[in-house]
Amino acid sequence: MYGSGRGKLRGRSSAHMHETERRKSRRFPLKQPACVHPLQAENEKLCGVTQNVSKDGVLMLAEKMLPVGLRGELVLVLESRLERSIRLSGIGEVARVDELVPEGKYAIAFRCDQAFSLMD
Repeated sequence: MYGSGRGKLRGRSSAHMHETERRKSRRFPLKQPACVHPLQAENEKLCGVTQNVSKDGVLMLAEKMLPVGLRGELVLVLESRLERSIRLSGIGEVARVDELVPEGKYAIAFRCDQAFSLMD
């Protein structure tokens, strides 16, 4: 079960603000629904809301954690005023998990192997 305390967790602190930039791509603030579908059949999907998005990854908030290194497909739903939403997909892995205190949520950094692709 996710959220059992296994995996690498880091408490959010002011030290993160002064770390060297690790991102390859510019991030954009975007709050949209997203789900990670683990590639291992025994794991269940986890959904949350993105906080920022780049061409090859997202930072999302969720009620439960995913273990660092978990491989999966991330599906990002861009809600639109058009007749249907736009769905983007990317295969990758959980790169980092931070426990947000006192909110009781998890900030999950998901890094895609390649840029997101449009789903049908």
